[in-house]
Amino acid sequence: MPTKKQPTVLDTQKLKADALQFDLQREMLPLLERVRGNKSKRTAKTLVKEGPLRVLIVALEAGGKLEEHAVGGRSASSVSSARRR
Repeated sequence: MPTKKQPTVLDTQKLKADALQFDLQREMLPLLERVRGNKSKRTAKTLVKEGPLRVLIVALEAGGKLEEHAVGGRSASSVSSARRR
């Protein structure tokens, strides 16, 4: 039976205050480098993992997509940058 690849979690932050602040542009640059040439045309990084709360940043290359999947609990998404060709 093939083993399922586990996602890589880098620099995950636990909530230590009422608010966390991220420089999304700085966080996104390495993801954009990693996604280039990636067979799945997507990559992600978990910024916060605390109880049921997960905050992720996702990079999709042209043609990349997020497949339908289940999320344990509530979820929200926001697009901060997009470019169509």
